[in-house]
Amino acid sequence: KETGLEDERVHAIYTQEDKTWFGTNSGIELLDKKGYHRFDEVSAGVVFKIFEDHFGILWFATESGLISFDGSVFRSFGKEQGLDENFIFDISETVNNQLVVATSASVYLQNDLGFESIFDEDASGASSIRIDYYNRIWFNPLVGNLAYWEDGKITEVNTVGDFNLDEIR
Repeated sequence: KETGLEDERVHAIYTQEDKTWFGTNSGIELLDKKGYHRFDEVSAGVVFKIFEDHFGILWFATESGLISFDGSVFRSFGKEQGLDENFIFDISETVNNQLVVATSASVYLQNDLGFESIFDEDASGASSIRIDYYNRIWFNPLVGNLAYWEDGKITEVNTVGDFNLDEIR
C-alpha cells in the first residue's frame, strides 16, 4: 500500500536506516522505499513496543505474545519458551545481552533454554522495565512500588510524588 498505515492507532515506532516500523492496534506495519506493508501473517494484536537487540533482531511486545523478526522470518515465543503470559508490555536488554520481558504476570530474563521469571510466584507483572548502568533491572510493577532486580534479589524503592521510569538510563 502506498497511501498510509492500515491502522492509524500507533503505540510504537522504531526506525532502521531506510525502514520505519509501526506497532498499531491491529499488528505490525512497515514503511520502506516500496511503500507501506502490513504483516497479516503475524497474529500480533496490539503492539506496545518494538525493540532491536544487539544481534539486530527486532522484538515486538504484543497483547498476543512476544514476536521476533530476524529480517526474514517472524517467530513467536510463549509458554514453550518459559513465558507464562502472552500479554507483553515491554522489552529491554541487559549489558550481558540477555533480553528482559515485562508481562502482565511477571518479568522474565532470557536464559539458554528460553525465559525465566525473576519474581516469586505470588508477585504481579510489570508495565515497564529499564536496565541501568549497573545492569539492575528496574521495573514498574502492576501492584506495589517501583523496584529493581539485582543479583537475584528484588528491592522495592519508596518514592515520594511522581517518579518517571524514563529518568533511569
